[in-house]
Amino acid sequence: MQRKVLLMQEEFGWACYKLNDKVLWFKGYLLTTNYHKIFIQLDALTKKKFLLISDFQRILNRTKGHFAFVFYWDDNVFASVDKVRSIPICYLNNSQHQIVSNNVFLLKEFAGLDDSSLLESSALEIAMSGYTIGSKTLCKNLYQLTAGECLLISQNELKKYFYYTYSPWKVDYRNKDELKTQMTDCLVKSFEDLIESVGARQVVVPLSAGSDSRLVASALKYLGYKNVLCFAYGSYDNYETQTSRNVAKRLGYSWVNVPLTLKSQKLFFDSKEFEDYCNTVDIFASTPYMQDVSAVGWLKNNKIISDDAVFVNGNTGDFISGGHIPLSLKKESFGFTSSRKIYDDAWDDFLEKHFSLWGALRSKDNDNAIKNSLNALLLQREVPDIQDLNKLHGLFECLEYLGRQSKYIINMQRSYDFYGYSWRVPLWSDQMLGFWEGVPRNYKLNQNLYKGVLKENNWGGVWDNVPVNSGKVGSNSLIFARFISKVAFFPLGVDSWHAFERRVFQYLLDDTAHSSIVPYYKVLFDRRGQRSWVSWLTEKYLNNKGFEDISNEFPRRNK
Repeated sequence: MQRKVLLMQEEFGWACYKLNDKVLWFKGYLLTTNYHKIFIQLDALTKKKFLLISDFQRILNRTKGHFAFVFYWDDNVFASVDKVRSIPICYLNNSQHQIVSNNVFLLKEFAGLDDSSLLESSALEIAMSGYTIGSKTLCKNLYQLTAGECLLISQNELKKYFYYTYSPWKVDYRNKDELKTQMTDCLVKSFEDLIESVGARQVVVPLSAGSDSRLVASALKYLGYKNVLCFAYGSYDNYETQTSRNVAKRLGYSWVNVPLTLKSQKLFFDSKEFEDYCNTVDIFASTPYMQDVSAVGWLKNNKIISDDAVFVNGNTGDFISGGHIPLSLKKESFGFTSSRKIYDDAWDDFLEKHFSLWGALRSKDNDNAIKNSLNALLLQREVPDIQDLNKLHGLFECLEYLGRQSKYIINMQRSYDFYGYSWRVPLWSDQMLGFWEGVPRNYKLNQNLYKGVLKENNWGGVWDNVPVNSGKVGSNSLIFARFISKVAFFPLGVDSWHAFERRVFQYLLDDTAHSSIVPYYKVLFDRRGQRSWVSWLTEKYLNNKGFEDISNEFPRRNK
């Protein structure tokens, strides 16, 4: 009897192709080849006398685009995600089975996993950050492929390999003029590839007041692409919406606002549609990404966009261009501070930014558990010496790439999948990865190279006199109340003020109304140090998985 090594479903863009006795499951888009050519290359490898993982890795390194695939032959499996894990793949690995799937629920049911298989250590990671670290999920023996990773199941053995890791310490020192020219060339190539891949289809851009989505829209304009619709969401008169409208108008693109209110968002979060979305995208490894979901659903339900529309967002220009370097590593000069002190401070900054969804969980033991798990990710990688302070930022950028960016932020694409649309992420292109991992630290500080080039190029004429992320948030009365409160809290220190602000004002100043995931009174009277609506969504997610409310110690399984 042939053992089971695959559990796949043909849905949400996944398609099955057959060639002789071989099977290829594929999802995504390719730029320099197509799935059929990859199928032929993989088929040729299986005819070799000796099967080498390096042969598979060569195929992956030549494959440009965003994809995931699973290749099956003779009871063997080779599976891979792309360099940023834009499409997840999960697998079961225990003493009885090694099975690959695109649906974690199929694996969970097959293995008979119940609440006793839930891992409190994984729940802690999700509670603190919104995602698990490494390949872990919430269930014992269930795993996921991480960014730039592939696996091979052969002769009843499962092995994993990294064919790529974003390594921003591989600095290539060049002068600023060279960097500016190369960045522009990199952007042009990335968007030319995008335009070629979508044909004449409608491109839909979620356009905010920030730089990254504006870059997407203005690059399309610069390269002459006309079939573009921009949209914003939230109250019509907030500065994000108005800036979005002004940018789209100047570019000559159609624009629409998706009206979101506390009432409409609450109804959506209580709906069967949202429940179905959360279940569909779940792989037991991260809080569902919901920022665009209701807006995309509104556009679809109101027939605003074409059935074959392609969504293109700005993920993740702010990160890749240096905007997330830990605060302690953003100094022009480190003076006489010891490298160990700077290293330790950078860890504190990193945990504060990425592992503080609930302040109550920031204990010494929990922080050490997180640091140990993160360091384990780096063991098989050539990381910089902590003494080299001009490359140390790369270590923390790599950790964010392996974590928040490829485990949580990239999941924005799932909202497009759920409603049946294609997508592209040009700022995660191979060109962008290759360019930015070689940019010296001093050109990443405050994103000075990125922002300078965008303003100097001034594509579409929307960079020189349309402010980026500049405007008032909330009504005049709220702004005044916030100012008075800030003055009153001045003697108590900045930490006390920020805690008060998050509990009292953040909910009311949320123009996109995502905070309505919970009632205002819960936020107002909570004392566990919630950071944002993502904190509450994360608690609800863990509750639904069988964990108690987040306490001051640890997410515990329900008894």
